[in-house]
Amino acid sequence: MIPDHLKSTHENIRRQTTAMNCEQYEVGIFDREAEKRMKAGGKREPLLTQKTYTQQELLDPKTIGLLRSENAKDKDIWIRPAPGKSDLVLVDDIPRSMIGQLQANGLPCATAIETSKGNYQAWLKLHEPVTAEVRASIQNNISRTYSSDIGSTGRDHYGRLAGFTNRKENHQDHPYAKVYSASGIGINSDISKGLVETTQRTLQTQKETLKHEIATAPAITDIQPDTLDAWYDNLHSRFTEKTDGRSDISQSSIDFSIATAMMDRGVDVDSVAETLSRNSPDLGNRKPGHTQDYCNRTSLRAEEWSVAKQNGIEYDDFRTMGKDQKAAMVQEVRASREKASSVIVSQEKSIYSGAAKEQQQEQER
Repeated sequence: MIPDHLKSTHENIRRQTTAMNCEQYEVGIFDREAEKRMKAGGKREPLLTQKTYTQQELLDPKTIGLLRSENAKDKDIWIRPAPGKSDLVLVDDIPRSMIGQLQANGLPCATAIETSKGNYQAWLKLHEPVTAEVRASIQNNISRTYSSDIGSTGRDHYGRLAGFTNRKENHQDHPYAKVYSASGIGINSDISKGLVETTQRTLQTQKETLKHEIATAPAITDIQPDTLDAWYDNLHSRFTEKTDGRSDISQSSIDFSIATAMMDRGVDVDSVAETLSRNSPDLGNRKPGHTQDYCNRTSLRAEEWSVAKQNGIEYDDFRTMGKDQKAAMVQEVRASREKASSVIVSQEKSIYSGAAKEQQQEQER
């Protein structure tokens, strides 16, 4: 039995999740108050908490009550398919007229959510589940074609969960996100297949381009900060110019590729992280509250991939490796480098000691 005060929220959630039709959903709770404190110079604190639900669990009055309570504490309630392959693509920040235009062009919305007055999000359903990489690329292309929010594209971006208020600062009245339509209709199979196949070919071409750019990147002989900054700018321009600034590869992917290129040339992990921190475009807005964590994680992942390549491991195999395997592989290389470095230092000390002894003997004579 649904209490009267929860019925509207319950109905919005039911319609949205039924149209999305996922086995599991990941709900994100974003703390706007914590975000304000950090922007004002406060200490770093978690901004996002996540939990996975089935539709039945999400519709439980206890769950709805909990989420309503969090929403009232100035926290946004977001939703997306649980991690893994999915057939859903999010198109953000479009006017109502665009929903009809999408449908007229063979891209009907499985569900559309009115997130604030005049603004909508649409979930489009493909003919089959595809990887996050493919979905992000399709999302990027549709967003550019229909002039929606390019900043809201990326792998597994969240949409708003209907039935909860929008807590963004520019919405002082905190409007409720509500279901505008929820047909559950997917994109025509032939259109969807063509979209996916074209996207996969484009991504493969871009990967080959990136591999070539990394392989032909200039060697670093002086790893002073200004040299790394200049090298970052050079590689970033070359990556983006390949597609006239319209690459489907996210900025995070470009950062990872640049970091890997630097690792391949022997730059240490801390220097790479510092370079990303200084140079990655719009980093504060892209990764609010966890910029340094992002830079550290990206440089560590790049080190793992660089070491894996040195061991002849293909990227697809690398992605399936466990964390412990990767850590052990990196640790072995680090230990080897430290040993080689200590040998060099020992040799230098020996040479210095011998020279000093010869000089003393010369003076005694």
